[in-house]
Amino acid sequence: MQIKPKNECFDSVVISEEEPILECEERINIEVKPQIEEKIPFYEDKKGCPFDSNTLNFLIMQENLYNPDAFYLQKTQHNINSLMRTILMDWMMEVCSEFTLKRETFHLAINYVDRYLTKVKNIEKNKLQLIGLSAMYIASKVEVF
Repeated sequence: MQIKPKNECFDSVVISEEEPILECEERINIEVKPQIEEKIPFYEDKKGCPFDSNTLNFLIMQENLYNPDAFYLQKTQHNINSLMRTILMDWMMEVCSEFTLKRETFHLAINYVDRYLTKVKNIEKNKLQLIGLSAMYIASKVEVF
């Protein structure tokens, strides 16, 4: 099966509260050529792009709200340094390989750890491994689905 886009949908990206994030002139038309002669159902939206600017603005706001801070070790964590985080990540990688978890699970667990350490201040270093283990447990549950 070959999928070829006929034209581009994205006209411009504008980051502002008054203006929309994404303006769309045309719908993305996808030409589907199945190898077996059968029709593949394709949803055609007559109104244009599948998301409006309000939805995209909301999703970008939520993403910015929940992103981990890149400098959380200097700002909020005074008991933990970057070497401790590195040792935790190495241990988490060993555990993920021991239990044959997917790479996505490992990266999701790292994201959970970073987001937690961004929001909660002054974590003690003896709780760091417990936080990593909890993040891997939650990420592995997401992997099942």
